[in-house]
Amino acid sequence: MIQITLNAAQEILKRQQEEGCPDKGLRLFVEESCCQDRQFGMAFDTHAPGDQRFKNEGTQDLEVLVDAHSLPYFKGITIGFNDRLTPHAAEDTFELFNPTPEENACACREGRGSEAGCSESSCCN
Repeated sequence: MIQITLNAAQEILKRQQEEGCPDKGLRLFVEESCCQDRQFGMAFDTHAPGDQRFKNEGTQDLEVLVDAHSLPYFKGITIGFNDRLTPHAAEDTFELFNPTPEENACACREGRGSEAGCSESSCCN
């Protein structure tokens, strides 16, 4: 199960409207590099065959999409949103919290400038 804090859900829904993507869900994905590092990302996208769909209690307007390859890395994860300036976060950030990290798994932060993992121009690519 994927959990999204209320603060994160509100921010995601706000950005979804700002980007003009009200009919798209929030895709969570993992990209692997040649160095076996994993990059976690988020983007607004449409449902694709084989996707798992999630909706959280209290955030029924927000659909989360995860492909089969990425799903094991997101099991049990909580997505939060930090809108406070701290020494480690100079901008608003989404944070992924994994209570049971797998070997070689990592968490990431997506800054406000990357629009939740999207390009600077638009999440509706």
